[in-house]
Amino acid sequence: MPAPPTPLPLLRRQDSRPVIGDCPDISLSPPPPTPHDDKLTSWLGMLSCDTETIGRFSDGEYTKSDVLEFVSRDDLRRMGLK
Repeated sequence: MPAPPTPLPLLRRQDSRPVIGDCPDISLSPPPPTPHDDKLTSWLGMLSCDTETIGRFSDGEYTKSDVLEFVSRDDLRRMGLK
């Protein structure tokens, strides 16, 4: 009958958190904040856009330059804007 497998050693970090074998330390930190363009936010505010609309542009990570040069009416409709 074969011998049972040897359990992995229980190691300790400097801060006393246990580590099992060679498992990497998994961090559950929140994702980095979404970058936003302050110029776009200011410009949309000057156009009297509401915070929900400004948020949609921020969520899409658009810049003011993107909106002025590349965003079409169809793109705006797909974002739920008129």
